[in-house]
Amino acid sequence: MALTVNDLLPAVLRRDSAAIAAAAAVSGALYLSPHLIVTAVALLTLFVLIYNRPLIGLALVAFWAPFFLAPIELYVWATPMVELSLLATLGAVVVRGGIAWLRGGRLAPIRLNALDWALLALGALGALSLLWSAERGPALRELRVIVIEPLLFYALLRVVRPTRREWLLLVEVFLMAGAAVSLLGLYGYLTGTGGFALAEQGTRRLMSVYSSPNNLALFLGRVLPFGLAMFCFAPSGLRRLGAGALTAIVLIALALTQSLGAALLGVPAAVACVLLLWNWRRGGALLLGLAALALIALPIAAQIPRLQGAFDLSRASSLMRAQLWQASLNLLAERPLTGAGLDQFLYLYRSRYILPSAWEEPDLSHPHNILLDFWIRLGLGGVIALGALQIAFWRAGLRAWRRLRHDPPMAACIVGALGAMANILAHGLVDNSYFVIDLAYIFCFTVAIVNEVHSDRSA
Repeated sequence: MALTVNDLLPAVLRRDSAAIAAAAAVSGALYLSPHLIVTAVALLTLFVLIYNRPLIGLALVAFWAPFFLAPIELYVWATPMVELSLLATLGAVVVRGGIAWLRGGRLAPIRLNALDWALLALGALGALSLLWSAERGPALRELRVIVIEPLLFYALLRVVRPTRREWLLLVEVFLMAGAAVSLLGLYGYLTGTGGFALAEQGTRRLMSVYSSPNNLALFLGRVLPFGLAMFCFAPSGLRRLGAGALTAIVLIALALTQSLGAALLGVPAAVACVLLLWNWRRGGALLLGLAALALIALPIAAQIPRLQGAFDLSRASSLMRAQLWQASLNLLAERPLTGAGLDQFLYLYRSRYILPSAWEEPDLSHPHNILLDFWIRLGLGGVIALGALQIAFWRAGLRAWRRLRHDPPMAACIVGALGAMANILAHGLVDNSYFVIDLAYIFCFTVAIVNEVHSDRSA
């Protein structure tokens, strides 16, 4: 009943800046609270804030996605803050819709398009894969946290229908999340208190809140194109300065991960996509300049232990991937239509398909290739759905970019999303692409931006 009262919140909290600041404080208290009563009060307050402004919930999901490995304690169980934010937002939106319906209002219909159907197909294939998944427990968990919940986030973005200004705000929150993860990692890296791993050559590799430097590189590689696009398209000096500062922080952290997949594939693809869509002449000239610098610096880079022999298949990491891909193809040769199911690769690989020469690394949970990963988890239908989604995504994204190229804020959002997808595809050739909690949310966020802006013909 209280939620139906218009003046439930002070007028100041109806402003985006004040409401988001209040939500950040409450979610921080919820995250750090050691007491159940404080947690319950903070959770109720957060729900009221989200109910009055669903955009707050969407922003919290975007911010907390990379922190899924540090759950909060809720009495007898723990849950990631991103999951709690999603469920609170979903509950608030459902309650708002129910109250509006009881008042006689009519909910605005959403027409499903090719991108919607492609994501629904991926979700349906994930549920169907339970029929042939040998390890049912891990499959059910992955279906919930990596398939269903990120798709619910996508559905909420489609239902709430953020305005152009709100999309820009969500992208900025996502960029702030990348900067926060980077700063946490850099602090531990510089002070020696943690957040890094030792490479084979003894050098330190930044990993921040993640369990692996490569996981951090996968996340930051998707953040970087949004920051670069915001910097290139920003019309004002203050916004450009802020975007440039956050992007520089992300780039420094990304470099310290020493991820070869990011350095050789993901980042070049994302940067090229953003610069060419920003201004193909000036961007093309910058790309040529960067390529020339890379060639000049190649002899120096060749002396870095991490980069030595990057393309030598006899080295450990390259040989591991070649053996892993061969084992994955052997698995698919026996299950070409259905694949193995969600989160089944680890158990099948180490027990049956691992090559004798790869015995030193039996605990690999994915095939380190986007096509093989979708095929093994979702079957041949997953590869077809992924291909259809990519065709629809790039067609919609490029059309939206052509229509909005003279609208700097929205052009930055669209070009950032296209650059993020370029990173997903390029880096996904040698590493994970979707099937990690934060990567799944980012994937759905990226698709939602393009779909929503493309669908809004009045934008």
